[in-house]
Amino acid sequence: MDSSSSSMNHTISLEELKLFHTIDRAIFSRLVLNLQRQPFESMHVMALFLWLENYSCTPGLNLVYNIHPWSDPLINALADEAVQCLICLNTNEFPFSHFHDDKCTIPLIRKLTGNEISLRFFHENRVEIVRRITQLVRDICLRAFDDIMKLIHDPLIMPVYSEKKMGNQQNLKPNLGFLIGVQRNNEMEDLWKGIHNINIKSLEENNGKKKENKQVEADDRTVFLTFSKGYSVSEAEVRDFFTRKFGKIFEGIEMQEVVEGEQPLYAKLVVKYGSDIEMILNGKQKAKFSINGKHVWARKYVRKNHKSSPSKVESHHLQ
Repeated sequence: MDSSSSSMNHTISLEELKLFHTIDRAIFSRLVLNLQRQPFESMHVMALFLWLENYSCTPGLNLVYNIHPWSDPLINALADEAVQCLICLNTNEFPFSHFHDDKCTIPLIRKLTGNEISLRFFHENRVEIVRRITQLVRDICLRAFDDIMKLIHDPLIMPVYSEKKMGNQQNLKPNLGFLIGVQRNNEMEDLWKGIHNINIKSLEENNGKKKENKQVEADDRTVFLTFSKGYSVSEAEVRDFFTRKFGKIFEGIEMQEVVEGEQPLYAKLVVKYGSDIEMILNGKQKAKFSINGKHVWARKYVRKNHKSSPSKVESHHLQ
């Protein structure tokens, strides 16, 4: 998303800022809630994404929007690549000089930016990039993600790069504090001894089962919408509005079944991830929207009768 206007406009309200960065908030939520990545590390990852959109050599890059439909394993892999870029900003010596080709270590970022960027690019331009990322973290990320940070236990933990995240590599504790103007005493202890190229296909296969185990019941990731009587809202209107506002985060939509000529008074939106509900409701129990001038209320769906086994109604997939 183009975040330059929000960073320059100091009078913008917090609500407007969060609305403008809706998709950015969705990606950040997936990083820290779904993937359980460290919060401040993820905040700097998001700032790096925003910098790539606004200040990279690829004009019109809409990185965050483009990765929004990606699976969690791919988002996680992209974040790992971003961490490598951040490490290049934090040392005077290029940390990946032992690689014959540092470009091969960030294949996803290079694909998104049209092969116009490399780890050495980040290192050689680190002074300017750090300055811009500092501004993005301060002016956008700390404000736009503040409510999401409150949902996380111990959000101030120092970023640590471990084998769990990065594969068979030495643990690193890079000093990323300078990016947000915080002085820290810990310096980077070791550099990576090796990095494996990312194999997208095997990555998806290895994480498929893990993803299935984490799958949340549909009822627990459903948003319940209610409409005002006399102001009919169609399924197409619901689909178009929420897709434009939040991106393709919906798995399906189910309108109230009514006889021909009657108006549906409610609908159910099944989102892909439970954390998307928090984003839609903006941390509140209820949220109010206006679809083509018609008021729509949203809240988390609560199944009324847990004892009964209502027949499933096929949702209309938003493809």
